[in-house]
Amino acid sequence: MKRFVSVIISFMMIFSTAIFSVGAENNDTRATKSKAIVIIPGIAGSKLQNSSSQVVWLSTANPGRMTQLECNENGASVNSISTISNDTDGVLNTGKELYDALESAYSNSYDIIFFSYDWRMSCSAAASLLSTKLSSYNEVIIVAHSMGGLVASKYLATSNSNRNKVSKFISIGTPYTGSAKALHMMETGEFIKIPVINISPYKNTIKSLVCNFSAIYELLPTSRYFTNNTGYIKTGTTLLSNHTDSWNFMKAREWGKKSNGSSKTMFSNATSFHNSLLVNGTHVANGGLVDTYKIYGKGEDTISRIIYASDGTISISVVNTGDGTVCIQSATNTLGANGSKVYGFNAKHLELIKDTGVINKVKSIINGTTTASSFSNGTSSINVNEKGWIIGENNKRTNIMIYNGSLVDIYNSKDEKLLIDGNTVYYNEGEKKIEVGSIWSLGQDSFQFVLYDDEYIVDVDKISTKNITVKIEYSDSGYYTKSATFNNINTSSRITTTSSDSKDIKVTDNQGKEYVATKNLTKAELELLNN
Repeated sequence: MKRFVSVIISFMMIFSTAIFSVGAENNDTRATKSKAIVIIPGIAGSKLQNSSSQVVWLSTANPGRMTQLECNENGASVNSISTISNDTDGVLNTGKELYDALESAYSNSYDIIFFSYDWRMSCSAAASLLSTKLSSYNEVIIVAHSMGGLVASKYLATSNSNRNKVSKFISIGTPYTGSAKALHMMETGEFIKIPVINISPYKNTIKSLVCNFSAIYELLPTSRYFTNNTGYIKTGTTLLSNHTDSWNFMKAREWGKKSNGSSKTMFSNATSFHNSLLVNGTHVANGGLVDTYKIYGKGEDTISRIIYASDGTISISVVNTGDGTVCIQSATNTLGANGSKVYGFNAKHLELIKDTGVINKVKSIINGTTTASSFSNGTSSINVNEKGWIIGENNKRTNIMIYNGSLVDIYNSKDEKLLIDGNTVYYNEGEKKIEVGSIWSLGQDSFQFVLYDDEYIVDVDKISTKNITVKIEYSDSGYYTKSATFNNINTSSRITTTSSDSKDIKVTDNQGKEYVATKNLTKAELELLNN
């Protein structure tokens, strides 16, 4: 039997795994049994090639070929792009553990199938291919990661016959109601983090590409996102608290408009897509029409809100009720962390389908030995405050935003230099990797550290530009407690922050001269920020 493995890449993340081919399937596996287990990975997880059979996603030798993924303003591919015939491992083989586990346990009774698809296109196109692929099977189990769960939902919503043959649907980190990470991706071009390929130089290229990918619009927060979320866009002190205002805001952004000034049709197409997932007014994965199980990740800094300042800069707010790409309320399809047939794990979005606990949970669901209680990794339930933070965990953060700068060295209170792996900020303690926060792009030459409560020193002397702006904020459980902005910082300065209990936020130059903050938020201003 052929091996089909996936790679998942996030969001924002967002979002990783659902793999099919638009135009031509890359996995021409013939049915050998009457039953199948289908692995549906997510966005950016399958290899794509051009008409000359050159890999354009993702070539380790020539990452720049990704420019050939260009789509026009209507979401149609500019070039002839297809999946790769007989691709057995996807991009970077990160789905190998899940595939091997399912093949080892169930290949005597089930065909184990992995789909590859052109992940730039609408999930509807992938779902149509899925319907054709599964037409000869009497029984199907679907295991879908990230965007794969949206593809599966479309397949299930299409017909009773499709639903009747699916005995179990297991989603892992699926953004059912969308993810704010998708908006962050549109604004910054921060698409994925790949361990063996540095695609950072292509951030502007990616930003120009993704704004015309239909699938990204289907990952944006939907109207159902507001079921248990107060809003994900803030302009100054104004929170956009409904779907219509939020989408009108995005339609007015440069990336949301066509060259003639009208909004891109991908917005309305995405709305139609998500509406099509409702059966008798209820989402197909929530209506009891299919035996559905939802697995989510938690404990990772996950974008909950993007804040647009009057000067054109942006910053982000995070919660720890997510996997780094998808928040719990979205991954559970509004059921919440403690819903029935909902299971949580302490894992990042891209690691969920590799996590041993998750894989064992998938197998127990297939075997029918799992319980209906939520949170399988030792906790019966979790409590979340109104800001979306898990109560009682590591909830204090130091946010350091640097605008018009890059390439900094940062140290913690132990004078250990912090390192960066993807979005993760950490230091090494012997052979142990100690995570201390995350880092996010804020656009061209701008970024934001979100660090656990400690003292930090940031040296900016590696930055080649001058007149850097630095904004520092302290927060606790989602509530901002301090905020200070410093302008015109030169390249021989250091930023010194103390723990959140202290009032000190300092920026000094190499002579020890202290900068005076150009803006310190008052208590009243902080209350507005906390709204």
